[in-house]
Amino acid sequence: MVTEKVKEVDQKLQVSEKAKSAFAAAEQTVSNAGSAIMKNSYVNTSVTWVTSAVDKLVKTASEVGQQTKEKVGKTEHENKQKMVDDFAQVYLAESPKDSGQTESPKGPGPNESPKGSGSTELKPAVVQGLVL
Repeated sequence: MVTEKVKEVDQKLQVSEKAKSAFAAAEQTVSNAGSAIMKNSYVNTSVTWVTSAVDKLVKTASEVGQQTKEKVGKTEHENKQKMVDDFAQVYLAESPKDSGQTESPKGPGPNESPKGSGSTELKPAVVQGLVL
């Protein structure tokens, strides 16, 4: 029912034809203006300059991003190495060899294993919680 009314008003007032004509005229005007603008040497030079500036900006931003990524990676590696070195230093400072303890009076400890005729052999301590 609504569609019929729209068609009826369109036929009486020729809205569709007038709208099509208006759109065609507007399109032609915009096309002519665009052509005139692009033929202008000042506009053409400005567009070329802006494009060049944006290209340089993108290149510089890419290089800065790459350098930052490399620097962060290097810093992370150095921090991990420092953590490992600090852990090794603490572990070696607390090792039973340094304190002169090779056997426990109660028998072999968690780092020792009995071997043959009652002698004990030191095993490396189990490292827990260190994730690299």
